[in-house]
Amino acid sequence: MSTISDKLAPLLPVLASASVGDFSKDVPIPETDDEFTEVYVGIQIMLETIREQIAALKQVDQVKTEFLSIAAHQLRTPLSSIKWSSEIISQDPLTSKQSTHLSYITHSTQTLIDLVNSLLDLSRLELGRYVFEPQTVDLKTEIDRLSSEFQPQLHPKHIQYSTDFPTVPVRIDPKVLRTVLQNLLSNSVKYTPAGGRIHLQIQIKPPSIIITVTDTGPGIPPSQHHQVFTKLFRASNINPNEPGSGLGLYLTKTIIDHYHGQIDFTSHPGHGTVFVVTLPLS
Repeated sequence: MSTISDKLAPLLPVLASASVGDFSKDVPIPETDDEFTEVYVGIQIMLETIREQIAALKQVDQVKTEFLSIAAHQLRTPLSSIKWSSEIISQDPLTSKQSTHLSYITHSTQTLIDLVNSLLDLSRLELGRYVFEPQTVDLKTEIDRLSSEFQPQLHPKHIQYSTDFPTVPVRIDPKVLRTVLQNLLSNSVKYTPAGGRIHLQIQIKPPSIIITVTDTGPGIPPSQHHQVFTKLFRASNINPNEPGSGLGLYLTKTIIDHYHGQIDFTSHPGHGTVFVVTLPLS
């Protein structure tokens, strides 16, 4: 004679899978017609309902992602035109007031361009269209180019910026490397106060490349460490008027995860932040 546990045993693998978010398994409906069969059928109906709801949510999410991708593409061209026009105008003789306003326009436009690029990258990742293409990359060329881009922001704040990296070629996806460096350095430059320090270190430890960005910024409160890589996160001790989308670190971690890398950090209010990224070399 079968015990209750015997009759419920076939359910266990299905319920175990469901408990960790896998609702793909079907319930083995018994041929007998008793109260246990009703339990089996009820659970199967519940699983099918959950699957339908998940499919519907995915469809809505995909429509949202597609829309963001299209909108970002449409915004990129006019924003680039505004930035290009601002750079042309800046070459003409301007009054101090005109230069100040033009600087605001240029800075705000670049902020919007960065936001658009982040949205495009996120939509590609979520739609499975972000293709990784490892290439031979010259570290010196990449870091010199990036450093020159940040000089206009570093110089007025008298920030001490230093680097330490091997001048050797590495095999890695250049888009991944640039995104990681761009976003980590951008945060450091943005939030490090005048007279502060930023240090970029890169180490090659096959089969990985290790990127460390250290700054003397305001740091991140311990109570918010678990939120750092979430969408739209901004630390509570940051000036709310400071420009930023809150997508940089979320995008960085998402790309790193897809590239099978790791990112971690240590931070204390008033003592700056250290981000460490480990990426596989191809």
